[in-house]
Amino acid sequence: MSNVLVYSGPGVSSSALTHTLRTLRRLLPTYDVQCISAGSLATDPWTSTCALFVLPGGRDLPYVDHLSRSHSSSAHSKPSRADAALRHYVEEVGGSYLGICAGAYYASSYCEFERGDPTFEVVGPRPALQFYPGTKRGTVYPGFVYESDKGARLVDVGLGANDQWKCHYNGGGAFIDADKSGADVEILAKYSAEAGIREGYEDQAAAILCHKGEGRALLYGVHPEFPIDGPINSDTDGEGDVPMDERGAYEEMERKRLDVFASHLERLGLVVKRPPAVPLQKDGSEAEAGPPKLSPIVLAGSSKQKVGEMLKVLEKISSKDGRAAVLDNVDARLVQLTVSDSNDTIHFTSASSAETLFQALENADYSSFMAPVVAPSSDEARAGVDAAPLMDVDRDKVPKYIICLENGVGIDKGLTPHFLTEDFFSFLTDSRMRVAEAEPSKQRTIAAPRWGEEEGSDSTLCDAILYGQVVTSTQTMLDKNYKLITHLPNGLTSFATHQVSGRGRGKNAWISPLGCLQFSTLLHIDPSKLYRSGIGGVVFVQYLAGLSIVEAVRGALGPEYEAVGRRMRIKWPNDVYADVGSATEEQDGPGQEGRKGTFEYLGRRYAKMAGVLVNSQFAGKELALVVGCGINCLNPRPTTSLSDLIATHNASLAPSQQKLPVISQEKLAGAILATFEKLWNVFVAAGGHFEPFVQSYRDVWLHSDQMTTLQDTNPPTPVRIVGISTDHGTLRAVPLETQVFADSPGAWGGKAKTGGDFIDLQPDGNSFDMLQNLIRKKE
Repeated sequence: MSNVLVYSGPGVSSSALTHTLRTLRRLLPTYDVQCISAGSLATDPWTSTCALFVLPGGRDLPYVDHLSRSHSSSAHSKPSRADAALRHYVEEVGGSYLGICAGAYYASSYCEFERGDPTFEVVGPRPALQFYPGTKRGTVYPGFVYESDKGARLVDVGLGANDQWKCHYNGGGAFIDADKSGADVEILAKYSAEAGIREGYEDQAAAILCHKGEGRALLYGVHPEFPIDGPINSDTDGEGDVPMDERGAYEEMERKRLDVFASHLERLGLVVKRPPAVPLQKDGSEAEAGPPKLSPIVLAGSSKQKVGEMLKVLEKISSKDGRAAVLDNVDARLVQLTVSDSNDTIHFTSASSAETLFQALENADYSSFMAPVVAPSSDEARAGVDAAPLMDVDRDKVPKYIICLENGVGIDKGLTPHFLTEDFFSFLTDSRMRVAEAEPSKQRTIAAPRWGEEEGSDSTLCDAILYGQVVTSTQTMLDKNYKLITHLPNGLTSFATHQVSGRGRGKNAWISPLGCLQFSTLLHIDPSKLYRSGIGGVVFVQYLAGLSIVEAVRGALGPEYEAVGRRMRIKWPNDVYADVGSATEEQDGPGQEGRKGTFEYLGRRYAKMAGVLVNSQFAGKELALVVGCGINCLNPRPTTSLSDLIATHNASLAPSQQKLPVISQEKLAGAILATFEKLWNVFVAAGGHFEPFVQSYRDVWLHSDQMTTLQDTNPPTPVRIVGISTDHGTLRAVPLETQVFADSPGAWGGKAKTGGDFIDLQPDGNSFDMLQNLIRKKE
């Protein structure tokens, strides 16, 4: 996956930041749009995974100050600066920069803002980036006041009478004489000669695309990220209703705004989705611009009695006071029982109410669940700027509704078109048979009881599942609700098509565009069963989950997919990467169009395909683990997915050879969970030890005898990776001069001898950056 990084440090306007994030997340749904600080820009290895860096509107002088400061890190031998990293990213890495208003002033060679005004004048060279080799001068229209709509307006920009579009303006400038800057500067829009424009700015550039070194910079004097939701009135700061007879005109302006901005982003090589214009609400504000409304969640069982058994248990913790949060437009009589937990309030309903509930939740009013998105920054507060925080929905507070499919009763497949529970259970059964019938050499694990050989010898997963088309996070709904995690059955698995607040390891986020298979599985285990590893043995569960993803494609999907599965490898500690071609091929050569975020290793190029997250806590006397997986299954480019690997495989076949069909999410889920079920039972039978999986894991991971650098030593230490310790799950490395290799005794063994040459690294404290070939402490 590729990141879009938006600077959120001092100087950024709270409203500009909020609208930048909202609009980019709408137009770039296959990218992870996230914020970044100056310190992280200076010291983190972000450039290889970044598809776009954005410097939003705000104040130019704080950008000059904070982006030029030196930052130190144990990962760097000398202090680093954010502005130097940005310039390197664009000019040498070939990255893309988006600068809006102040972000464009900062990226020009010279800034000239309100010259002669004793309050607002900011004039001087900007040597840090110089993506535009000229002067950006403003303001183009009078009346500007920081963090206010006093001088804001809608303006006409474009390249001629037949190419005009309305855009939000507030304090921006013009790129003076951009048409004389040469071939490296392309004008995308100019200011029109309209009422109110200051003399000398007519026909000057309002938006430009600059080529700088290997990269490009898209710079604006206007605000294409702000929605057009009504007139901007300087007397009322934009407040007031939009008359009904004018809404259509503003909706058309908004459609045009999104379409033009999308076309400009495409010029940077980004994969853009053009959404339809958002209709205006009664008060003239933008209708839901973020993720869609939460949908009902379906609870289904592998047999008729499973759901009923689960509901009987949940009755013990159901809410009795009747004060639980509800949605106003949902009939309370539909609710059978309610669980008010530490993070969510969950209402359980019958299958007979499915269609009614889907429609009600689609039209639900979230106005009572609003919370601040971005508060005014400290420098704005000190300046006395009256900037009320923008609000958005806190979806954790929105009540959740679960439709219970009891007694085998289903619901209309049209209500859940992206995941059919009946299909999943069927594929799970088929995959269990393949896993059970595999030869021991194919299983590559220790001998374990076959299905049904010993009564109670195996623990089955997925006897009950949850599925929601739009949820907050499958991981959070299990991990953060203590009552549920204590009373839900072992192996319950929650699936989702879209997560609006998915969670990854550390500070990472999971994005969930259509086509990404994502689920979280709940495991209960008595700690005494981990007698060979102790509770610390839970670190191996993330390794087992990653191994299950790879082995599922190599085996549980059927032997015909083994060649596809052999392109998948594990990156320590919790990611799955795919081999996407020879390193000698051009990045954008045949079969590589639009692929982002790859790295080269041993002559091959790899791209991330899946990730794993495991959370653990005590639930009563048992240990509760929530195993979250996100696997790109049907995603289009720039994401690397299983369907992408299958298409590449099919392209390599002779015309007479049979092409492999694309795998559905239900089938992939069944294969992964059947494989994980088997590995989990072997793990428990082995007392929580990793020894049974050493050969399997060695066959599929990327790191045997890889030479890398430990950046958290002084000086940094070159090392060679030889294995994983089988008692505590640490990554095992040795100094380069040590004659120990991946096939040496002890490389994949237990605890290293005191004073020995092994360097063992904890997965929860360290991060492996394959793009930079560095191991460093995880922030």
